[in-house]
Amino acid sequence: MLRKVLKTCLVVLTCTIAFACSSNNKKDFNSIKDLEHATIGILTGTYFDTLTSKILPNAKQLYFTNYADELSALNSGKIEAILDEDSIMMYIMKEQPTLSTIDEKVGGIDYAFVFDKSMQNNPLYESVNNCIIKYSNDGTLERLQNKWFDGVSEKELDIDYTTLPATNGTIRICCNAELMPFAYVYNNKIIGFDIELLSYICKELGYAIALDDMQFDALILAITSGKYDIACSGFSITEERKKSVLFTSPIYHGNIFFYVIKDKSSTKGYNIVDGFYNTFIKEDRYLLFLKGIFNTLVITILSLILGSIFGFLLYLIYNKGNIVFNNIMNIVIWIMNRLPLIVLLMIVFYIVFGKSIIDGITISIIGFTIYFSIIVFQLMKTGVSSIQNGQFEAAYTLGYSENKALFRIILPQVFPTIMSDYKNEIISLIKSTAIVGYVTVQDLTKIGDIVRSRTFESIPPILSVAIIYIVLAEILIFIVNIVYSHINPTRNKKLLKGVNTHD
Repeated sequence: MLRKVLKTCLVVLTCTIAFACSSNNKKDFNSIKDLEHATIGILTGTYFDTLTSKILPNAKQLYFTNYADELSALNSGKIEAILDEDSIMMYIMKEQPTLSTIDEKVGGIDYAFVFDKSMQNNPLYESVNNCIIKYSNDGTLERLQNKWFDGVSEKELDIDYTTLPATNGTIRICCNAELMPFAYVYNNKIIGFDIELLSYICKELGYAIALDDMQFDALILAITSGKYDIACSGFSITEERKKSVLFTSPIYHGNIFFYVIKDKSSTKGYNIVDGFYNTFIKEDRYLLFLKGIFNTLVITILSLILGSIFGFLLYLIYNKGNIVFNNIMNIVIWIMNRLPLIVLLMIVFYIVFGKSIIDGITISIIGFTIYFSIIVFQLMKTGVSSIQNGQFEAAYTLGYSENKALFRIILPQVFPTIMSDYKNEIISLIKSTAIVGYVTVQDLTKIGDIVRSRTFESIPPILSVAIIYIVLAEILIFIVNIVYSHINPTRNKKLLKGVNTHD
């Protein structure tokens, strides 16, 4: 097992370093006019694509879900420029000194907090909005803006939101902790301009804060489903978003520019040592990875155990031949085989438990248990159907009941047959947990995204996450093999004499 892991990791490492060392010989861009036929990087969920189409109708656009991927594409030459707002880009330019601004302002953008439209006349919305207006008039808002929009990420919150008393209740807030300086992780804690401003507001209004981190493109759904009260993390006010959500008064105004690589000849080679230092050592980020590994393993192992048990029980009930139950199971299987796992998880989180305070890890375990139980059920059904019916009939002739025939003759032959597929499904299960970032869980993949949002480097975090997944999968398979070797039904002395246990 160890040799297999090391060989795989070596291949991944070699390919990644080769990619990192690739050069980019694209021409320089000094004005917006030079970008007329260029490829522009756009962050998903922003209105910068519409803006780009107006300014550069002949330009091509590529979409990215985070800044790290966008910057990686810019450095590798997949795109020639990025259109974005200066308050965020000032932090990126500090980490990426080869970036340069095309000094022609494209436009402006206002940021605000987000509520569901049903909160239009709600006292909570009005109270929060009144606080923002008050802070704008008394200078508090400007002071916080000056504090956070200076390009320095190493800061502390004036108010520890985790200690606020719930005098008037608790406000549920969702954010994406990958958007510096609005919301990001520093010293393993979520901080930022939005977080501090909400802390001031909640302290004044007498609310405690329940803060959850999730993927940016899941924030609107989190609000409209009623799961959370407020969404933050650099939400720009757009006409399209106004159709589905309610914005507060603006909390910050930024300016929009194009950003390019200024001098490609001066671009230094990639330093993999510095990259891994920034990924693991700086700010004790290895603790984030340990947290992500723990959450991933908890979800995987519990879903594996519970899903195996429930899937086996479902098959036993199905085997009884109840027409109503069997028809229901056939419909469920038909749906599950066509439903993307991420959709199932979001249905469980935002609809089934939409108003519940159950945490994301528990809901993820429920969702993946449902998924894996169906997998186990199908494996059992396929495995048993592969056994000749004559073996059942022979067992009945010898006086065995249906249950004894199943457990002592059929299943000992089924388990060895389906074990290979079962272990493959375990690997698929641990890989599938990468989507739980959509339901507020900081798993291994989500932690990798958080670290990338701080370092603005893709290679070390992605490579590290890939290797860790490979190692975890091999460890789980190793454990399953050990457990199976002790419970292998072919070793059961109560098997019917004469059964070939190697079938």
